[in-house]
Amino acid sequence: MQPMHTIPARGGLNFDETPFLAIWEVTQSCDLACKHCRAAAQPIAHPDELSNAEGKALIDQIADMHIPIFVFTGGDPMKRKDVFELIHYAADKGVQVALTPSATPLLTREAIFKLKEAGLVRLGISLDGSTPEIHDTFRGLPGAWARTIQAIEWANEAGIPIQVHSTISRHNANDLDNLCNLFEKLAIVMWNVFFLVPVGRGQLNDLLSGEEFEQVFGKIYELSHRVSFQIKTTEAMHYRRYLLQHNLEERRIAHGHGHPSAARPSVALGGDNSTSAALKGHDSTSEALSGDNSSSAALNGDNSTSAALNGDDSTSAALKGHDFSRAENAANKSVGALAPVYEPGAPTADAKTRTASWATRRVNDGKGFMFISHVGNVYPSGFLPIHAGNVRETPLADIYRNAPIFKSLRDTSKLEGKCGACEYKEICGGSRARAYAVTGDPLAPEPCCIYQPKNWDPELEHKADAFRETTPAEPLVVL
Repeated sequence: MQPMHTIPARGGLNFDETPFLAIWEVTQSCDLACKHCRAAAQPIAHPDELSNAEGKALIDQIADMHIPIFVFTGGDPMKRKDVFELIHYAADKGVQVALTPSATPLLTREAIFKLKEAGLVRLGISLDGSTPEIHDTFRGLPGAWARTIQAIEWANEAGIPIQVHSTISRHNANDLDNLCNLFEKLAIVMWNVFFLVPVGRGQLNDLLSGEEFEQVFGKIYELSHRVSFQIKTTEAMHYRRYLLQHNLEERRIAHGHGHPSAARPSVALGGDNSTSAALKGHDSTSEALSGDNSSSAALNGDNSTSAALNGDDSTSAALKGHDFSRAENAANKSVGALAPVYEPGAPTADAKTRTASWATRRVNDGKGFMFISHVGNVYPSGFLPIHAGNVRETPLADIYRNAPIFKSLRDTSKLEGKCGACEYKEICGGSRARAYAVTGDPLAPEPCCIYQPKNWDPELEHKADAFRETTPAEPLVVL
């Protein structure tokens, strides 16, 4: 069987060479004061932010690397006066640009139509609550909810596909049903569910526990079966593990194996975790990774498990040892090929399949993903502030491919603790940003995952840690 880490991600990208997604913080300036803000944004732009010419040079490098998705973020990118010019320049270079503006008075109907004219292919806007009370409190500005709804309506009018971002923390984790009901009325194409990383203004006491993560996963999984839009998670890599586990369990149940309650997700925060059996090395894991006959249909494009297949095809191909292209073709025949990235309008596949296609791409901090700050510093992600270089000094491709932090993050053999022992580490790997924020070590275990890998002994590891702490380091001998 071909090792999973050698199989290319969906679309043939080699994540050692090219990221799937690059984000440019075009400015740190923003008029909002959101409670969770990664950038700790300020009203005034940084005097050393990349110039117009430097921004265009960055776009040239993005084009040369053939990065599929390039996002302008902030701060508030609408605070940058040349944002329309930069989008137009990128579009002329064949770069597909998405924009994540803040819902302020700068985001007018005229501005949205001008963004469309410049060549914007998607508008990403934040909505963290189904009511003004929830959202405006979180965003720190009365009227932000109403402006967001108005902006979405204008984007629909302009024909720009809309992606809504929601940061999940304790303040809104029980509002997900109401949010989805609202999104259905607003005709969005994607809901991007951000899971809090305690950086910038994000606070550790707002972070959900591992058990609560599983419960939110259950809710997202349930919603993905009935909504008309795509659902994507950010900084919740272990949702891919959850997704694969539950699709395989559903397949077992359909064939008369297992018990229906094992596949039923827990959806009420604060309640009992009904997925505990699946979180301790459940048999569906070993079946998926060993190619057991009971799950062979699940890994060959069967409709009932298309969500597990039609995302990162390297997952299904590697799990079963099939040729990558054959797995993709089987999945596409079964559920209909996905629309090209950012194609205007809704994708062609069903909502559950579209959700999984994003949930299983294998993208992680520094692995298929990079972030360029307003002053040109390059990081594995906006939530992982380990400096890897600056585009004013080093070519972007060289930083992504060769910076030690990027190379370490892409090498799953360096993952520590239970993430290193986990059978899902190639498709998950845990949030490296959250591990760093909580422990100071970007290779430490995901702090908000309660899954127990089959080959991991926590007691033995604790003893090893205690031994390392009490054993003095050997003196370095130079011959």
